Formats: sequence, C-alpha cells, structure tokens
Amino acid sequence: MPIIRTPSVRLLAVALSLAALATAAEAAYPERPINLIVPFDAGGGTDVMARTFAPYVEKHLGSGASIVIVNKPGAAGLIGYTEVATAKPDGYTIGAFNLPGGITLYIQGTARYSLDSFDPVANLIDDPQMFIVHKNSPFKTMGDLVSYAKASPGVLTIGFGGVGATGHLSLLFVQGLPGLADFKFIIVPFSGGTQTRAALLGQHIAVSNQSVSEMASYAKEGQVRVLGVQSGERSPFLPDTPTLKEQGIDIAYGASRGFLAPKGVDAAILARLSEAIGKAATDSGFRSAAAKNYLTVRYMDHRAYGAYLREDEKRLKALWATKPWR
Repeated sequence: MPIIRTPSVRLLAVALSLAALATAAEAAYPERPINLIVPFDAGGGTDVMARTFAPYVEKHLGSGASIVIVNKPGAAGLIGYTEVATAKPDGYTIGAFNLPGGITLYIQGTARYSLDSFDPVANLIDDPQMFIVHKNSPFKTMGDLVSYAKASPGVLTIGFGGVGATGHLSLLFVQGLPGLADFKFIIVPFSGGTQTRAALLGQHIAVSNQSVSEMASYAKEGQVRVLGVQSGERSPFLPDTPTLKEQGIDIAYGASRGFLAPKGVDAAILARLSEAIGKAATDSGFRSAAAKNYLTVRYMDHRAYGAYLREDEKRLKALWATKPWR
C-alpha cells in the first residue's frame, strides 16, 4: 500500500531534517579557528584579558578548538566593533565588547552599528569605578569630598580617562542624584588611566575617578586613598573600603568586558560558546590570573548579558538626553 505524504507530513520531515543538520553542525563546531577581535592595541587591558582567557575557552569548547586574537585598534574601539558587526554570522568571528564605551559610540552618533547589530555571547568581567585621592589629601570619606565640593563648586579638579569614558559618565550619574547637582569639579580628561594615575600621584589633580583594576594596587601600597567604590558590594580586593551606597550615594557603576557575535549566529552555537565561557570563567587558573590583575569575574550567559546590555543602553540614552557628555 503506498504511503500518502500530506503537506503537514512533508513539512514535518523537512523540519526534522533541518534539526538534524543543525545538531550535526553544532556537534562539529568549531571546525576551524575562531577569530576573537579585540578593538584595542595589543598589551592593553582588554587584550591582556582576552589572551589570558582564550586558552580556557579553548579547553572547554573541546574538539581541538583554537581561538586567534585579532587586534583591530582605532577610534576608541569603533573599528573593531564595526568589524564584528559586519562579519559573517557563522560563529567563527566574535568580539570583545567593553561597556560603556561600545554603547556610547553610537549614542553620541559616532558609530553606525547598534546593539541590534550583534548577538550577545557572555559577560566576563566587571570593573567598578572609585573616587580616589592622594594619600596626603585632607579628604578621608566621600562625605568630606561632597561637603567641600558642594560648598566650593568648581574649585576641585577631577581626572579620568577621557570625555565620555567610564569615569566621566559615572561622575555625571552621581551629579544626577537627588541633592548632588552642585557636586561640581573642574574636569580634567586624560588620554587614559595611566596618565590619570600619574597626575593624581603627582598631586596635579585633587581627585580621580578610576577603576578597581587601575588603582587597587596603589591603594594597597598606601599611595592613594579610596573614598568609595561604585559597586553593589565591597570589592574583594579592597574589603575595608566602603561602597558609595554605604555612604548614602545610591550608585553602582563601572566598566564591564564581555563578548558579542554578529547578528544571526545559530542559537545552538551561541549557547555552546556561552557555556564554554561560563566554564572557563570558573576555572581556577583563570580566576587566579584575574585576581592578580584585580579583575572581578562576573559571568553572565548570553540571555542575561543581552538584558544587561539593554539596561545599560537605556540608562546611557537617558543620561545623553539630559547631560550629553561630548
């Protein structure tokens, strides 16, 4: 008796065939090296993080996986981010993505990509900001600093790594809190954290707003005093230093480092990459390397990271609407 294939049966057969092909592709992935685009120079913080982390991802992807670091510096990350956004979405190109810089570039009109150009893969690192003074500064707490800056607005100098950089944005967020609109400084943007640190150590500026990874070692050595960490909980590297929230300033802000892929990568491949990054993030070898660089590991899978990116985008767009940083 002949088998009669109805349209629904044929559609089911096609769906099962496609599912089988997808499963086979996922099982074979990766069949060739994966390019990890770092949108900054070799030797910088993001590059060091990527090169340190890559072997652990290779280990947990298995099947002889290989990750090739490709540096595409320029225009504050714009060149590298754009290359990821326009790459073929086959799972063989991913990119390191830094917040808030990766988002501020297109909010301020510099970039043609947006979050819609990417598929989130995973977050790896959080690096909270801190208000910091020289060891000889008269300011002992954030209360001291706030009181002086409000009584003498625009007198103190504050340095950070560039207009629109994380330190600048977090200052703007603080100034947008109730009762802190007159918490004002003479802002001194530098080209990066190294220059900002040198200015603070040389007492050429009164305050700096920098990250834990940039300044924790100097705080431990007693060269600077951290007035407050902008995180939800105390930093494990500076457990005796209170957060801003503990001092009545309701903000937690800093940089984060994660990974994105071009929009359209197969969901199974994204999940596999995200899972491998998650396993690598818990690897004791990587944890030890991260701690040596004062980096707080905070893994988020592709779904949680996507929601986190959207929330930060919303927050930054609202800030741009009221206090455009350029």
